[in-house]
Amino acid sequence: MPQLLRGLLVTLRMAAGALVIGLIFGLVLAVARMYGGRAAVALAVAYGRVVRSVPTVALLLMLWLLVQEIAPLSAFGSVVVALGMASAAYQAEIFRTAIGAVSTGQVKAGKTLGMRNAQVFTHIILPQALRNAIPSWSNEVAIVLKETSLGYAVGAAEMLRQANYIAATTHKPLLIYSLAGLIYLCLTYGAVRLLGYVEKRYAIPTVAERSRQGARPGVHYQY
Repeated sequence: MPQLLRGLLVTLRMAAGALVIGLIFGLVLAVARMYGGRAAVALAVAYGRVVRSVPTVALLLMLWLLVQEIAPLSAFGSVVVALGMASAAYQAEIFRTAIGAVSTGQVKAGKTLGMRNAQVFTHIILPQALRNAIPSWSNEVAIVLKETSLGYAVGAAEMLRQANYIAATTHKPLLIYSLAGLIYLCLTYGAVRLLGYVEKRYAIPTVAERSRQGARPGVHYQY
């Protein structure tokens, strides 16, 4: 267990780094698709189609081999960057859909009040889009957590690699890999349940819900 837990920490760090890269880059791609010029839209569309068409393990191996020719990058760093690049292509679609779900009436209202486009996006569109994206984003979190096991291909010391070392030493591969699979199950299930709670906690109330609850003085509801 201590050796597996050391691999688990590496897995969690990989997933966190990849999700952050995917979140930032994916949001940039989504904004480019929604508000960019022709060149920005074309680049964002091309990136998404190419990356989603290539297996993540192939992307990881290409990045690993390419980086070795240019600059030193650890196996851990290669996995984080590769998974982040792959996740960005999917998160871009998640955020594009979430941004499109914000009603145009709110955008027009913001501009009527004299807000600039950047202010409308940061104060009206983005806060709601992030909340709209939580259900789909929770699926992406589960996928990235599982895909950290691809680090095995480049020698990263994540949990599956540690399980392989233990299985070779103890000669009990079924037991060790089953335990590793159980840990992955707990990770993904726990992450999805946690984000499900966050989704309910920060969900935008519908008109019917506001009517049942009653509007309280001093509270501004989103429409």
